[in-house]
Amino acid sequence: MSSQVPEFPDYGEGGDLAGARRARRSFRLCVISCVFVTFMLYFSEYFLRYDGPDRIFLSALTLPFPSARATLKSAVKQDEEAREQPTPKYSQALAEREEDDVILAQYDKAVRLDPTNSLFRLRYGCQLYRLGDFAGAAIQFREAGLHPPENALPEYLEAAALASLRDTGTTFDDALAVVARANSGGNKIILPRPIWFPGVLPQAGRQYSALSRMIADEICGPLYRFSGESIDEARRVSQRRQAQAVESWLTNIQRMGERLTSATETQSTIAAMAGIRIQLDAVNAFIEVTPNLDENRKAGLIEKRTRLEQAAKAISAFEAGRDERIEADAESHRFPMRLLVMGGAWICGAHLAAIIIFKILGFRKSAWTLPHSLVGRIVMAAGMMGIVALLFADSGAKMRALSPESYQPLIGGAWRAVIAGLVGFGLIYPLLTLTRAEDASRRSGRPEEMAGTLPPARAAYRRAFASMMVRYYSVLSGLYICASCFWIIGFRVLTGLYPWQLSLLTSGLLSEEMESVQAALALLS
Repeated sequence: MSSQVPEFPDYGEGGDLAGARRARRSFRLCVISCVFVTFMLYFSEYFLRYDGPDRIFLSALTLPFPSARATLKSAVKQDEEAREQPTPKYSQALAEREEDDVILAQYDKAVRLDPTNSLFRLRYGCQLYRLGDFAGAAIQFREAGLHPPENALPEYLEAAALASLRDTGTTFDDALAVVARANSGGNKIILPRPIWFPGVLPQAGRQYSALSRMIADEICGPLYRFSGESIDEARRVSQRRQAQAVESWLTNIQRMGERLTSATETQSTIAAMAGIRIQLDAVNAFIEVTPNLDENRKAGLIEKRTRLEQAAKAISAFEAGRDERIEADAESHRFPMRLLVMGGAWICGAHLAAIIIFKILGFRKSAWTLPHSLVGRIVMAAGMMGIVALLFADSGAKMRALSPESYQPLIGGAWRAVIAGLVGFGLIYPLLTLTRAEDASRRSGRPEEMAGTLPPARAAYRRAFASMMVRYYSVLSGLYICASCFWIIGFRVLTGLYPWQLSLLTSGLLSEEMESVQAALALLS
């Protein structure tokens, strides 16, 4: 019997090692290419598609305020260096996010760059009003009313600023005259909108919604204060028996609230609630200061108050569950990403464990030359197709606005089953692929030498077993990465966004907000 240890072709010894190395490198290159293409699609769309300031501006709009502030300052600086006439939108977006100690200076700069932008002037005026400069606010509101679009809001806000200037000689009569003019003018009420990047960033996500609500709060603040002060003044006037003046004041305030509630150009629960509260305060004051009303008119006011209270409750009920619903929607958008992380952790963990076993049993590259079996290829291909199908099923269910509770448990269970099947198959895959040690020993030499070749055959089998496990999990990891990239690109095609852009994907409930306002208006009709 020969003392030389035989080779075992069944375990890849003596095979085309150079060819196997080329195949491995080619596969790795394909995986890297998939990742590179996916990354470059995102990078080119958000970082190369536009020039410097626009690129920074686009990136900043989806960042939290502190981070966006610094990024937008960079955009403003680059734009000022590149253009003789700076672009207003960069300064406007920065003003929208600026800190109180410099916010007025930034708003003033932005207004000077775009002096005919009446809606932005309204926001500047609201900031002046909030910080106590009522005279400056009145000027900005008056200027806003001189430029298109035709809008009743500048006059209402101007009245609010004038009412706060009583110590300078302005009276409530002056302010209410402006309100009466706005009430009779017939112009719509148009709220400013956030500075945004239309056509690229959607206007239905959580980020845009949060900015819209912040603006509505800014606008409604002066109106709340004005209506409260006006009603208090009406009570004082009523004590002097000036019933006609009281009725005129309260009627104008109530009409302002009605127009704010029913404004078709706002459809904001914040603005609608402000209008309802203003009406309620006016109606309650009317009942309080005019006790000698005839019964029919008093009954009408009481019925109106009841309807207003019902409408306020309807909007309050929607607002009470708003944050919870938005977070639930955000969680549903995190769901596929969590599945990907969970699946990747299991596959990579199995891959790492196989490598450790491979190192313990002895490193030998010869088993790389063994081809993957047909069964192994089918299992890996079917597993990846299942993973992609489940990811797209989740995306399709979201597009159909299905409740996450109705489909995500099913998708999650199927996902875990597929991942467990793929990982578990790696443990038996070498058993289905490799020749038994006895058969490999028998083929490697003469039958009478089998007793001497069986021990090294078994050692080679163990090394090949570990090598096949490593190769299986290695290929599985690469295919998993490719499947993930395929879904990311497909998700972008279907939704216009990437799955990690949660601030844009998560619903801001803007359509539901419009429905809530319409339902409240139905209660008032």
